Amino acid sequence: MTISAQTSGAVKAHTVWLEGISDASAIADVGDGYAFVADDETNVLRLYHTAQSGGAVREVDVTPMANGSQKQEYDLEAATVSDDGKTIYWIASLANSKKGKLRPFRNRAFSTLVNGRGATATLTAGAYTEDMRDALIAFGDANGWNFTASAGQQVAPKRIDGFNIEGLTLKKGGGTAYVAFRAPCVPMKGIAPTSDNRQYAVMAPVTNFERIFSVKGKSSVKPETGAPVLFDFGGLGIRAIERVGRYYVVVAGLSGVGGMARAYLWDGKTSGKSKPIVPGKGHLAQLDLDMSELSADGHPEGVTAKLEGDELVLAIVSDCGMKKTGKFRIDTFRIPLSVCKAGLKKK
Repeated sequence: MTISAQTSGAVKAHTVWLEGISDASAIADVGDGYAFVADDETNVLRLYHTAQSGGAVREVDVTPMANGSQKQEYDLEAATVSDDGKTIYWIASLANSKKGKLRPFRNRAFSTLVNGRGATATLTAGAYTEDMRDALIAFGDANGWNFTASAGQQVAPKRIDGFNIEGLTLKKGGGTAYVAFRAPCVPMKGIAPTSDNRQYAVMAPVTNFERIFSVKGKSSVKPETGAPVLFDFGGLGIRAIERVGRYYVVVAGLSGVGGMARAYLWDGKTSGKSKPIVPGKGHLAQLDLDMSELSADGHPEGVTAKLEGDELVLAIVSDCGMKKTGKFRIDTFRIPLSVCKAGLKKK
């Protein structure tokens, strides 16, 4: 069953406004209602209470943790937490500038080690790699989609044929991570993209992901990729993804700006032979969340997901662009997991 973008019974959000940044771009839960939030305009992570308006508890400059420069922002776009809660993995957009200029300092993925929990949580350096962009371009090329062209000079990253990472989560059981693309959208595996067939959002499984970050400092382990995972979101890309138990929450939106965002629950199963996963066909269901204000006022950038009893609790962070006031928003939704799972039944 596919639920319409907005219905009269859609679940409403509890919204808070956080201070100190306006370009929030990724979020990582560290327990007790607290999360570290990235800003894609700086290399500073900030710790906030996700249900209370106000300022950051602390700030952590991660520039030296990935061998960067203070004058060059990583453009951090996604994060995910290890199953034991002791490591947060962060990935940059790996993208060109908005004008299509190459930005090699964005070619970063790195880990931070978590010390403490909740309001006491602090971060120290783990490992980093500068090889993820090349590996993902090779992944797209190998599947017939010419990611070399998508990531090429003069190609803006937020075009539907651009190259821009915005989602990251660990697969159940660890080891492998799904790296999700805001752009490009692609056709079926092995079919050359055209202006008319970019229907599907794509994820790349990086099968040795946690091994890449099992060292200290710069990793020499090269990323390895598996078969692509495609979603039929009607030409929308992936803005965020997070696993909760054996399920995954996927937030979809336009590769560009504007448009209505949608949230889905995926059971983690694929259709085989890289066939697209289609809402309402047994593995993927649209969640009935009222995201109208969120989509109009901000742009979904990251999500945390957890279970509290039978409730699925989602916290969606948005880049609302309130640069004058230096604020961004987090919208928390609560929806019975039984309702979400019912939507996974094939109709």
